[in-house]
Amino acid sequence: MSPKHLGLAVHLHHEFGSRKLVEHIYRLGYCVSDREQGRATSPTFKFWDDFLSRVMQPIKMFIAATRNANWPVYQEAKVQLHPLLFATNRSNYARYMSVLLLLMKRLPPEVQADVEMGLFVAKLTEAKFNSVWLDYTLETTENKALKGSGGIIGLTLKGSALARLVTAMYSSKFAAMLSQMKQSTKEKDPSTFK
Repeated sequence: MSPKHLGLAVHLHHEFGSRKLVEHIYRLGYCVSDREQGRATSPTFKFWDDFLSRVMQPIKMFIAATRNANWPVYQEAKVQLHPLLFATNRSNYARYMSVLLLLMKRLPPEVQADVEMGLFVAKLTEAKFNSVWLDYTLETTENKALKGSGGIIGLTLKGSALARLVTAMYSSKFAAMLSQMKQSTKEKDPSTFK
């Protein structure tokens, strides 16, 4: 960026107040872009431009990759977010993000194939741009049932009632699994249950 190019951009911006004109002259190669001109002349512009490009862009990328179940973009967003964790003194997150980034690169082939198909997120409904993190899925399904009517709220003060609720929840799930296993075994060999 030469002073001549910067000077022309500043002059056009102040004289005509038109970003469109500055960008047009920039495309012709006669001056710097409006963004470069703003960064060179205004510390406030430079601060917000850095914030938007270095902080908000990776966050938006991460959210969009999650919502669209896009594994390569998800990985790249995590790589771009990693230095921000150090910069904001989130030492535990930064330390474990380093491990996570290495583990994401070393997935077994069958797991790699699954995550590339989008199985690292879940969909609560069939629509576009609505995949959610797996922990959020648990919050909206299991925790919602526990905290609803007849759930866990109020039972934590009574140990025996809480134990009965947990036992009932898991024993019913276990019974359903056993029933399903019995049915699949029965279909394979009907003589087993005579």
